[in-house]
Amino acid sequence: MGERESKRNIVLGVILFGAFIIIGLAFKFLVYPSMQGDLVAGTSSESQYTHELTIRLDSFSGYAALRSPEFERELKSAGIRLIIEDDAADYGARMKALQRGTADMAVFTVDAFVTTGAALGDYPATIVAVIDETNGADAIVAYRDALPELQALNSPDARLVLTPASPSEFLGRVAMAEFGLQQLSPQWDEADGAAAVLRNLRSAKRSLPRGYVLWEPYKSQALEDPDVHVLFDSSRLSGYIVDVLVVQRQFLLDHPDVARSAVQALLRTQYSYASQSGGLVRLVRDDAEAGGEPLTDAQARAVVDGIRWRNTLENYAHFGLVPRQQSQGVLHLEDSISNISGVLVRTGALAQDPVADRAHELFYQGLLQQLQASGFHPGQGLGIVDGAPVAELGQIRGGVDLPSLDDAQWQALTPVGAMQVKPIAFGRGTARLNVQSQRELDQLARRLQSLPHFYLTVLGHSRAEGDLQANKLLAQERAQAATQHLVAKGLSATRVRAVAAEPSGTGGSFQSVSFVLSQQPY
Repeated sequence: MGERESKRNIVLGVILFGAFIIIGLAFKFLVYPSMQGDLVAGTSSESQYTHELTIRLDSFSGYAALRSPEFERELKSAGIRLIIEDDAADYGARMKALQRGTADMAVFTVDAFVTTGAALGDYPATIVAVIDETNGADAIVAYRDALPELQALNSPDARLVLTPASPSEFLGRVAMAEFGLQQLSPQWDEADGAAAVLRNLRSAKRSLPRGYVLWEPYKSQALEDPDVHVLFDSSRLSGYIVDVLVVQRQFLLDHPDVARSAVQALLRTQYSYASQSGGLVRLVRDDAEAGGEPLTDAQARAVVDGIRWRNTLENYAHFGLVPRQQSQGVLHLEDSISNISGVLVRTGALAQDPVADRAHELFYQGLLQQLQASGFHPGQGLGIVDGAPVAELGQIRGGVDLPSLDDAQWQALTPVGAMQVKPIAFGRGTARLNVQSQRELDQLARRLQSLPHFYLTVLGHSRAEGDLQANKLLAQERAQAATQHLVAKGLSATRVRAVAAEPSGTGGSFQSVSFVLSQQPY
């Protein structure tokens, strides 16, 4: 009996010990935190923040406003704590963070947004504002003796030196897609950043046929060498290299007021700096210094001159919230996305268009629509325009009216390249466009909106058999038919002329038209 009682006492002791442990753990993890929570709550104040907003971006100067103290203050005044995460331009990680919900907003170039979404098989975010558009900050430069003009790149011996997965790569793709550089190798000589591209330029043989794709301030540094010149830069484009602010879709549905406050804060911050004398230069210089890469005033000015930060009215134009005839050449975001996707497909970056006929699904105009309906003005409350009419939202910049040219001036233009277009077919022996050719011309007209600084020659072709004079007349009529269709679709008549080539060849390609772009010298 004594042994059994001893065992019973041991078991009972173990049970009691276990019970004490359980009670202790319950107190530690359940009761005490509750008591401590009540204690803290009874001796604390409410937070000034009602929400947190995490934005993923990189160090590009165009995003300086989002990193500025003023943007943070704007959000703070709306009760929003700002968290900035710099991912060193890892667009794939950026898109995955949006997909996981660990980022609420992010910035992308439109081409990066399209390609990373295609790679992920998902677009977990939607564009809600246009931040900026490059206006000469990105350029292809070269030594004059090696590459005297852009078409000299159309050779299997030529290469581009650039930073992959960057606006530089996309600028190279635009040049290939729109200017007929079919022989240029799509295998880049890769460099890690514009500084590395510049070092490559300076150490290279000057006779080597290489185009170096740079952005400011490295572009200006390269041009300090008198033997270096610009082959092509982003100032000749519209709606191609565009930076946008995106918001995670579920976050937008759950917190539309926070997303709207972020858009409003961005527009107000950019307006504030743009309204001050030297404000944007100071913004860029201070941002670069904070990032550990200080710029001189001259370098900061070169950066500012190469970027066009989009104001409120221009955002309304991008999102189709102003009449098209008042948009001054600012591309609707849907057209811009379609043009960009086309370049990516034609240059092999994408096997197929991931947003064909669905470009409208990649952006949301609702937040800007609400700001417009409320009479929002980015300067009110900043001490800049208090009491001023809310209609004074600045100007829509970007419209280009190329002057009319006489024959001698057309001849003096510098040819840039032939646009790649599917064959434009006509009825046999006629200048009548068939339905498919009309569709191809519609797409060409949209692409030409993104190339506002270029003149277009529509060259009619005919076969070198039969009545050559009649053939040439038919070629002229076909060129005129294509020209008239493009003008009817919005192409300025001053930018285009129809010309008949001398009859040559006997195949079907000699019964079509081709399209040659030309420009006035830089």
